[in-house]
Amino acid sequence: GDGSVFTVVVNSTKVVDILKKAIKKKNPATIKFGDGSVFTVVVNSTKLFLAKKGGAWLTEADVKKGVEDTTGFTLLDVAGAPLNLVDLSEEDVRCQLTKEAVKAKKTPVHVLVVVPGKGKRCRADGWFGESFLPLPKKRKVDKNKEEINQVTRFFEMRDFPPLAHKKIEYKVIVERKAYRVIFTELMKEVQSSFEYVEPGKDSKPGKDSNLIVTGNPGIGKSRFYLYCIFQLILGEREDVKKLLPYELVLNYGSDFRKYDAERKEFVELDGEEVVSLQTQRRVLRLVEATSTQLVGWSGVSILFASPGVKGIKDFAKVDGGTYIMPAWTFEELREYNSLLPDNLQLAEDDLVSRYDIFGGIPRFVFTRANHSVKEEDYSHRVLEMVPTRDDFRADYHLDFLSKHIAELVVAKVHGESLDKISEFAITHDNDDSGSTSVVRGKIYEMLCHKWFSLPQQKELHFRSLCSTTLDDLTIPQEMQTVRFTTLDKLQLAQGWTYYRPTSKTFGALDAFISDGNECYGLQMTLNKDHGIKAAPMNKFLKWLKDDARLNTDQFYFIFVVPGKIADSYRKQATRTTTGLVSQKPGALAKVNQFVTALDVFSGGN
Repeated sequence: GDGSVFTVVVNSTKVVDILKKAIKKKNPATIKFGDGSVFTVVVNSTKLFLAKKGGAWLTEADVKKGVEDTTGFTLLDVAGAPLNLVDLSEEDVRCQLTKEAVKAKKTPVHVLVVVPGKGKRCRADGWFGESFLPLPKKRKVDKNKEEINQVTRFFEMRDFPPLAHKKIEYKVIVERKAYRVIFTELMKEVQSSFEYVEPGKDSKPGKDSNLIVTGNPGIGKSRFYLYCIFQLILGEREDVKKLLPYELVLNYGSDFRKYDAERKEFVELDGEEVVSLQTQRRVLRLVEATSTQLVGWSGVSILFASPGVKGIKDFAKVDGGTYIMPAWTFEELREYNSLLPDNLQLAEDDLVSRYDIFGGIPRFVFTRANHSVKEEDYSHRVLEMVPTRDDFRADYHLDFLSKHIAELVVAKVHGESLDKISEFAITHDNDDSGSTSVVRGKIYEMLCHKWFSLPQQKELHFRSLCSTTLDDLTIPQEMQTVRFTTLDKLQLAQGWTYYRPTSKTFGALDAFISDGNECYGLQMTLNKDHGIKAAPMNKFLKWLKDDARLNTDQFYFIFVVPGKIADSYRKQATRTTTGLVSQKPGALAKVNQFVTALDVFSGGN
C-alpha cells in the first residue's frame, strides 16, 4: 500500500533481526502510513524486503504512490544474516544525490516494511453507486379510482465484491417489495441482539444471533445480499441509524472484509483479525453462500444461501430466524427487464414465454442458454418455496415453478402411478398444513386438463350455486384443444373447442369450453373457498362480448371439484388483486355459478 518513509541507522555488520528491532524501536507503538491509517507493528510478524528490483532501489516517490505487490523483491527472512551480506552494506546503500533528486523525492529506500493487517482496500464507491435511482410507474388501483404514482427504486453496481455467482453483466439491483420487508425484519433482529441485556446479570449488552435468508437457487439471494450491504453503508434508513456502533463484515468463503465507515472502504482481513472479530458482540457479518468459518461467531451473522448448503443446520442452531425469498412476479421481471441494456433485454413475448416455462426465477428467465438439469437440481427446477407470512419468515408451502413444469410432470405419469398421483391430490385433501395443498391443487388441475383432452365422449352434471339451473353437458369425442397466450390473439372457433391458457398472466380461468354459441368457464380447485378474480374475469367477459360476440348470459362459471366437496360447495365471492371481497364486481356480478364433481383418474376411471 501507500506508506511513509523514515530513517533507521544500523551498523551494516549487524544482522537482519537487529534491523527489525531497530525499526520497532524507532516507532515502538505504531507505523503511520501516508494515507492516514495507523497500524500496530508486531516485530515477530513484520516482514522486511530488500527494496531493490532489477538492480534499482525504490524511491520515496515510489513508496508514496504505493507498493501493492512485493513480487521481485528479496525477502529478508534469515534473522541472523549480516546486513552487509544481503546488499545492505555501507557501499551498497551509498549514493550521490542532487537537489533536483531530493526535490523530486527520488531519494532511495533500502528496506520495504510490510506490516500485517494492512489488507487490500476497496472503496465502497468502487463497487456501489452513490444512491438509489427512481423508476416511476403508474398503476391503476381500482377501475373507478384515479391512478396513483408509484416508484420502484434501483441502483447499479460499478463492480462486485466476492460472490458465488457474480453475473457481472447484470449490474442493476431492483428494490423488490420482499427486499424492503425482509431487510426491515433483519434490522429489528440486529437491533434487538445488539441491545439485549440478560436479566439479572450485570454484563455488557448483546447476544449472538444467526439469521438465514433462503429460497430457490437463482431467485436473487446474492442480489439481496448486495442490497443489504448498500442499505447499511448508505445509512439513510432510520432502523440503520438506530443501531448501536458496530463492525460490518462481509464474508464469502475464505474472504473476509471489514467496512471502514470513516474512509468508506472495505478492508481485507487476515487470519488474526478474523479471530479477533469472532469474539466481539457488536459485529454484523453478512455471509454470501458459504464460509470457511460459518459457525463460532459472536454478534449477528446473516447467511444468504439456498436450502441444504453445507453447515446451514449447525448455523441455524444459534438463536435467530429464517426468511424465505419469494419468486419474482411477472411485473417485477418486466420492470427489471426494462432497466437492462439493449443487448440483454428480452422482447415482451419472449419474457412472457420464459416466465411461463421457468416461473419467477430470474436466473432461468434471463439466461441465454438452457443448461442441462442435474439430478440434484430436480426439486429446485420443479418446485418453488412460497412464503405464507407477510413478513416472509419461516413458514412456506411448495408449488410448481410453472404450469408448464406441472404439466410435464403429470404427462409422464401413466397407469397405476396415475391412480396414485390422483389419490395424492384428491384423497389427501385433509392435509390442511399448507405444505402440500398448493402442489396437490396444481396436480388436480393438470389431471383435469388431461381428462378433458382424452379422445372420448364426456358428460358433466351441474349443480347450481345460484337461482338459475343448467342442463347436463355432453361433450363430443371430437372436441379440439387450443392453447393460447393472450386473448387478443385468440379467435373463437365454431365447433366444440377446449381453450387452455399457456400463460400465468391470463389469470381469469384454468380453461373454457365453447361450441360457438355458449361458453363454459372452468375453474379446477380443491378449495371450498376459491374466490373469483374480478379484474381478469371482467377483462375476459369484455373480450367475450366484443370479440367473440357472446353475451354474459351465454357464459357459465363452472367450479370443477372432487366429489367429496361438490355437494356442500357454495357460491364464491369475487375478489380484488389483494384478496379482499370486491365491492364493484362489474359485469361479473351477472355471471351464474355452478359446480361439477370430477374425481379424475380415481380408482382406475
